[in-house]
Amino acid sequence: MALSSPSEQKESAAYMTHNDIRDLVKEVIKSELKTAISNMSETLTNELRAVKDEMRNMRDSMSFINIQYEEIIKQNNINSEIIKNLQSEAVDMRSTITNLNNRINQIEQATRANNLEVQCVPETNGENTFEMIQKIGNAIGYSISESSVTHCIRTAKINRSSSRPRSIVVQFNSRKTRDSFMAAAIKFNKSNPHDKLNTVSAEISNIKRPIYITEHLSPANKALHAAARSRAKALNYKYVWVRDGRIFVRKDDGANYNLIKSIDCINKLV
Repeated sequence: MALSSPSEQKESAAYMTHNDIRDLVKEVIKSELKTAISNMSETLTNELRAVKDEMRNMRDSMSFINIQYEEIIKQNNINSEIIKNLQSEAVDMRSTITNLNNRINQIEQATRANNLEVQCVPETNGENTFEMIQKIGNAIGYSISESSVTHCIRTAKINRSSSRPRSIVVQFNSRKTRDSFMAAAIKFNKSNPHDKLNTVSAEISNIKRPIYITEHLSPANKALHAAARSRAKALNYKYVWVRDGRIFVRKDDGANYNLIKSIDCINKLV
């Protein structure tokens, strides 16, 4: 066009119709869109690649977590089985220990078969415990000789702060002698309900204090006896007694007796 004359340029320009302009615009738009789409596609590709990488990392993390979780579940199942076995063993051991304690208690009680415990006898310096037992025997009408007693001694206090005198444990030479002495004491108290065995009637002291004669219980049975008396008192039980190392309670004269073998038996009293 630069080589053409002005008249030729005007003539050529006259031939640029609306269709030509529209086509030219289309070409420009198409070119721009292609460039824009290319740029957008590259951007999306990069972003999708980043998302894929992130998803791959998440998948790897989830896979690792799942493996760890499976290991935890597996170990938990193993631990649960171990705990179950230990609990079963603990139950067996508790049962065994209970049985052993019962057997030990029976043996301890059996060693006391010839013994009586005399409570609340005042203590004095240089005292002769056998002479005190002789005086008690004379008071209840059952005389005893030195040959009928193999051992006679004060016991240690369980509660050292208590002002109550230490008990005297008497070991007789036979079960029969022990039972006869005990029967005489029971008979005396029944015959003298208002003046039961005491320090004055036994000529042990001028100050009147009651004297109690009981079977010599093992430590376990003594604790059980104390618990039974406390529970019976709270429930207004009329009778609590010991026979041959066994503890009994009875609500009243018309009720059946209950044998107290353990704390569970006491807790079931109503």
